[in-house]
Amino acid sequence: MIPLQFFLRKASSYIEQEANRILSVISEFIGINTLFVALNDENTNYIVKALNHQQTLIEEGTALPFCESYCYWVARERHYLEIPNTQKDERTQDLTPTIQLGPTTFVGVPITLRDGRVVGTICGMDSIPFQLTLSQQELLNMMASLMAHVVELECAAYTDPLTGIANRRVMDHFLESPPNHNEMKAVIFWDVDNLKPINDTWGHHAGDEAISHVVKHIRAALPKNHVFCRIGGDEFVVFLPQCSSDDAQSLAKYITQRLHHSSIFAPNGEEIWIEITTGVATTSNMAHPWQELLKEADRAMYQGKQKGRGHIIHRSL
Repeated sequence: MIPLQFFLRKASSYIEQEANRILSVISEFIGINTLFVALNDENTNYIVKALNHQQTLIEEGTALPFCESYCYWVARERHYLEIPNTQKDERTQDLTPTIQLGPTTFVGVPITLRDGRVVGTICGMDSIPFQLTLSQQELLNMMASLMAHVVELECAAYTDPLTGIANRRVMDHFLESPPNHNEMKAVIFWDVDNLKPINDTWGHHAGDEAISHVVKHIRAALPKNHVFCRIGGDEFVVFLPQCSSDDAQSLAKYITQRLHHSSIFAPNGEEIWIEITTGVATTSNMAHPWQELLKEADRAMYQGKQKGRGHIIHRSL
């Protein structure tokens, strides 16, 4: 599935709408001050929707380092968590929300996907102490399961079904509203060499395996802060915020070498060696838009194709 960063930067309207409905249902049965739905990518905790009554304890649209949030402990416990007094609990007493809000009672349940990833939480808070009944706890768990289904459906719309990475829709959204950074950035464009001969000789199953093989090796080498997309049958692109020219070129070289020493096997047992052609575009001038970097990386890749298989071409803007 695609990285949750895509939704953390700007949660989709579908996820926001369903989160709002879920909180409305919960509020009918749990009468506490604040309820909220959060998503996380293990680095950032993002408040998708919040419902406050007398006192605003949580504001939707805000983000906090994941380890500084109460949600971190819900995800770590992986089940219903209740903290009667956040100021007296050693897990939360020194966290930023506790320092800002003072003592509160906090409850939360994890939003867990089918693959076991905890991608968010449904939580409740109040400055007046409270304790949920078993029925209310079960309601939270049921709503968390529903929210997990919502996230999975939305992720599927932006996921390449063969490889599990982001599809072209994610790239288009990224280019429309890219993250703001005041440092260097890079785009790397890959094309699988001779995919058509592989399909023609050993069948499309072998071609699919070749594509999955390439994605596995690329994904294993990428840093955390990236957007990696399959944008065509044998074409892939990664956007790398805060990535220097040297680091981008080293990454491209490492991935090429990693693939050069690997292979897949055809149904008849014949070994198939996979190669890629790579275009790299980098800049330290933030005035250059991502769209221009993408075009330059594409041009560089095409130039590499003209030279033969396995080439890496770099362009600096």
